[in-house]
Order: sequence, then structure tokens, then C-alpha cells
Amino acid sequence: MTHMSSTRITLVWAFLVGLTLFSGWFHASHVATGALYGVILLFAASLKARMLIMYYMEIRHAPLPWRLAFELWLLVTTLALMALCFF
Repeated sequence: MTHMSSTRITLVWAFLVGLTLFSGWFHASHVATGALYGVILLFAASLKARMLIMYYMEIRHAPLPWRLAFELWLLVTTLALMALCFF
């Protein structure tokens, strides 16, 4: 198993915190409504999930079939939830 440098961990953490703050601001500001609102927040959530699993669970160093399975699962789940925003 390889270990990430503390700089990379800090950068990933800062990005996740920034994305969380953006989501909170976006929710409070009412910039968008309806389906667009849901799609943007789902995209932010899926990006956060990908970062967490790739970097903190170190899936990026896993064998290719595991990485592809994760990426496909995340893509299908995100697209299905986004499609539900329009119904």
C-alpha cells in the first residue's frame, strides 16, 4: 500500500471542505431552483464521494477492475438520481 503525502491529503481535504461550503452557500442563496438545483448538488456530492473513495480509501491504487467498477457504479448512481430530479 502506498501512502499519500501530507500535502496531497491537505489539498484533497481543502477541496472537500470548499465543495461542502459551496454546497451550503448554494443551498442558502437560492441561486437555482427545481431540477437544476438538484442536479448541481448531486454533481457536487458525487464529486466529493469520488474524491473520498479515490484518495482516502486509496482505490486509485487498486487493480483496474476495482477502479472501473467503482467509477461505473458512481456514474450510474449519479445519473439515475439526476434523472429522478426531472420527474
